[in-house]
Amino acid sequence: MDASHLGPLERAALDALIATEALGVPAIEPARLLASMAYGSHLPNLLAALRGGPLAHYVATDGRRFCLVDSPEGLQLAEESAARMDRLWAELKDTIRGLCKLPWVEAVAIVGTGAFGQVPAREPLQLRVVAEGGRVRAAAAALELSFRSRDGLSQRLALESIVDADHLERPVNSPLAALRAVSLSPVMNRAAWAIWLETNPRLSEALPNLDWGREHDLGARFDGRLAVWRRRVVQGEDSPILRSSGRQGDKRLLLDRLLESTLDRSAGAEIPLAPGLPIGAFTSRREAVLAWSFDEPEAELPEEPSVEPEPAPVEQSAEAPAREAVPSTRKRGRTVRPQRDRKGAAAPDTGTRHRKRSQGTEGVRPTERSAPGRDDPVGAQ
Repeated sequence: MDASHLGPLERAALDALIATEALGVPAIEPARLLASMAYGSHLPNLLAALRGGPLAHYVATDGRRFCLVDSPEGLQLAEESAARMDRLWAELKDTIRGLCKLPWVEAVAIVGTGAFGQVPAREPLQLRVVAEGGRVRAAAAALELSFRSRDGLSQRLALESIVDADHLERPVNSPLAALRAVSLSPVMNRAAWAIWLETNPRLSEALPNLDWGREHDLGARFDGRLAVWRRRVVQGEDSPILRSSGRQGDKRLLLDRLLESTLDRSAGAEIPLAPGLPIGAFTSRREAVLAWSFDEPEAELPEEPSVEPEPAPVEQSAEAPAREAVPSTRKRGRTVRPQRDRKGAAAPDTGTRHRKRSQGTEGVRPTERSAPGRDDPVGAQ
């Protein structure tokens, strides 16, 4: 049996497993795997395919997560990475909330392996930020200053990219790039990420089962005091994302120019900070997995029931004639039960019932019965 026996659902699930592994996720839960598939389906159908059928030969599981069968150690790595993700989120939750309050920061989301609920050892939790339209450099400078003010924060938290609200379009040149771009967990201003997804319809079409969930959602947009003051000055319309078209006359305050000058980077629609995609490793890994073949188990034939031979008839000899049946001499008749007196004691059996009634009633007509007397057997009872 080889990959030619896989149906469209099984093939899409296998591709998603290979892609998430290339992104650094050694094993994945079925719900997250469904959201990473390029084939529309439902969770019960995916579970049935993973636990039975041709796809079951390609995967290994611990009952909670699935990985490729040649990397069973990924199950333990995923368990450790999930535990580290929980610790980092508990430690950095307030810090991330503080980053969301900075000026020019419109939306924040967790990306990378953290979007799948895992952070490997010695790797930081990655964030993606949507900056105010035309203020990418100012947002980057504010975030950089905030990181510098906290010792050791850069070892636990990192920025994957800073996206300009005026340019939310993301180029999609491969399935792996689409998966990385859309795999995120909104932290602040979920409505802004919905606008980002609407601006990139190819991403939602590539992943029809996309579900971000609300595991790390801290709520709608919230600003600090400086961001509130600045927004009152420059915002001309109320919107989940402040773009250049929404500012009053595109005001550039002194605070904007001051912070932008501290960041020595070229202006652009996006500042990528994460390493590139491992396209070559993903392609070679996929080709190797699709070349796997498995021996089909031989079908066991049902055992035929054993038939015991019938015993041979016994021949009677002439010297021992067959025993004739002797007719029973027992006669069948009505059983006469002993009569009981009125006190419950059994009366002696003196004969039949009619004989007992005839005693003491001789000479009395049926219609003229005498009253019971002392010498009368009836009255003596």
